[in-house]
Amino acid sequence: VKGGVAYGLLANSNTSMAVFIFVWHLGAVWMVAMLACMSRLRNYFRIECSPAQAHVVQVEERQEEMVMMEGTQNRLTLLVNRIREALVRKFDLNIVIESCAAQRLSPDDERVFIEYHCTRYVLSSASGQFQCHTFGLGNTHRAMLAHRGGLTTQQASDRGFYIGENFIRVAVPSFPVALLKEFLSYIYLYQMMCMWVWFYFNYYKMALVQFSVIIASAFVKVAIRLHSEYKVKSLAEHNSECRVKRDGKWSVLSTADLVPGDVVAVDAGMEIMCDGCVLQGEVVVDESSLTGEAMPVRKLPLKMDDMAYDAQQGASKTYSVIAGTRVLQCTGSIIASPSHSMPSLLSGKSLAEKQAIASASSDDEPETQILVTQTRTATDKGKLIKRILFPVRYSFVFDEQLRVAVLFLLAYAGLGFALSIWLMGHDMTSWLYGVFVLAQTCQPLIPASLTIGQSVAAHRLRRQNIFCIDLPRTIMAGKVQVFCFDKTGTLTKEGLEYFA
Repeated sequence: VKGGVAYGLLANSNTSMAVFIFVWHLGAVWMVAMLACMSRLRNYFRIECSPAQAHVVQVEERQEEMVMMEGTQNRLTLLVNRIREALVRKFDLNIVIESCAAQRLSPDDERVFIEYHCTRYVLSSASGQFQCHTFGLGNTHRAMLAHRGGLTTQQASDRGFYIGENFIRVAVPSFPVALLKEFLSYIYLYQMMCMWVWFYFNYYKMALVQFSVIIASAFVKVAIRLHSEYKVKSLAEHNSECRVKRDGKWSVLSTADLVPGDVVAVDAGMEIMCDGCVLQGEVVVDESSLTGEAMPVRKLPLKMDDMAYDAQQGASKTYSVIAGTRVLQCTGSIIASPSHSMPSLLSGKSLAEKQAIASASSDDEPETQILVTQTRTATDKGKLIKRILFPVRYSFVFDEQLRVAVLFLLAYAGLGFALSIWLMGHDMTSWLYGVFVLAQTCQPLIPASLTIGQSVAAHRLRRQNIFCIDLPRTIMAGKVQVFCFDKTGTLTKEGLEYFA
């Protein structure tokens, strides 16, 4: 039958609208339930077992939010915050769920580990829990100097299993995957449900325009975020070669094989790929890329005494080197030009030249040596990269007040929706007009317009080599009026200048 008029499902009738409204509500409820359970749905059909037998481990982490509202809260924002916190606690809305593959070095190896947030966690046979391991080398100068003999190959292998390779892998999704993750949110669900009603109501011209704007803004947002993530990936994933003392002999190894307790030879021009302390010789390093210190910093060797050693505090920083810094000069080596980038002493050399250097190094003790104390995400550079990849959620005045504004808009839209149905006769057409009122009050293009504005701001920042992987942070950065620095040494230069 032409047009399905006989069944009344495809014609312009109340039955047709009733079917559409039913399917619309069913689709909305289904999609909301899918989004709410999406993080758990992946493991729902897997069989739960002990961690030692698992192939996949579900990690649940409670993600706290830092509220920056000191001195600006009022009764209304406090009330909204209390209601929101009660809902978060009731339904565990602040729990982040991630599935990690349970790995083993070999099929016969009973030891199980997972990689979570670029850090290795090994299953403990005693507690039955996955734990992050650290290796303490001592807390005094004398204890640190006792490790100058280096490690054996077996010791390094055992520590490498518990720590993981000294290489931070940054997983950047492909564009289709990133785009799919972008669309899997409640904002886009609300926008698509509104567009669905507009298309059905033959309001396709305006719906097509808004639909195109929403899709375009999503593409731009994903492209900018992926570009910034690739920049972070290039910063984090760096690997070179160095001379390491293993089994009492010096050999050329990849920096990814370094573990706490290794002794590494230092030469001018090389980039330090771990946190450590100077065992012998003196080092001048460039720390500007990490600490902002414009002037080269001199590092001295540890003394044979019982002075406490803590790389993060006090005088111990004089004896410590950090990952990501470059050696400008060291004892027994020539000065490296600060403008010359040399990722490794052995970069660009042939295999025969590397073996020759290693053979000569086994007989000649390097004049400058450092002891590896931290690797991977335990280093200062690793912690910085981890904070960039997995930032702490902050809520500013803008965010708290925006929630209040959204609640007022929802209340106003609900009132308009109810009045539309009441004044237009309680039929199917009144429901459609009520959705139009709802969509015009809570405009679906508001998130798209914010995204476009943030994308333009991020593009301008990128021209000045400033990259942002969290676009909403640019709004907060634009409101900053006062910067507080802990020192002025990184903002000035040596010497005085006189003007008139």
